Amino acid sequence: MKKFLWTLKNIFKITLWIVFLFILMNYLGMIKGIALFSFICLGWNLFLTLLRTYRIFGLESFKIVIKTLFTSYFYLPFIAYGCFCSPKYGLNWRTANLVPIDGLDEACKRHDEAMYHADWDLKTSLINNREHASRKNIGDWTFMKEAMTSKNYANGIYLLFFEIGFLFRIIIRTIRKMFM
Repeated sequence: MKKFLWTLKNIFKITLWIVFLFILMNYLGMIKGIALFSFICLGWNLFLTLLRTYRIFGLESFKIVIKTLFTSYFYLPFIAYGCFCSPKYGLNWRTANLVPIDGLDEACKRHDEAMYHADWDLKTSLINNREHASRKNIGDWTFMKEAMTSKNYANGIYLLFFEIGFLFRIIIRTIRKMFM
């Protein structure tokens, strides 16, 4: 029942953020509205990541996240939530020893682990390219389900971008797999 309620809450958040985007575009014009909206989304997720990291894990983890956010590995707008939900975060990077801040961040960590194991198995010839694509698709599908049902504090647009981005990757991998 909790997952169902969080799924409804996440869908509601996505809807509210889309309405907010359209309001901004209506009053400011399309380009300025999208630009301001992107800035607000990024700032909101950065603020929540820092606040939750400090409140849950204390000052030391907070310092690590601050250092990680503001270095040369800063890939806007992707590193905007948690310790594992972005490129260059997670398993083999500087946030590897941190604890996820919520359910979405935990889903990102499990996704990173699934992708790492699929890549490692391919690199060590334990699986072929078709099996590699299948395992990556399974990892993405699993992540998409966990992200939408997770208890999280990310803004709705961030979740929507995750879902659309991962769905697009699954489609591309599936098409490529047909020609392998």
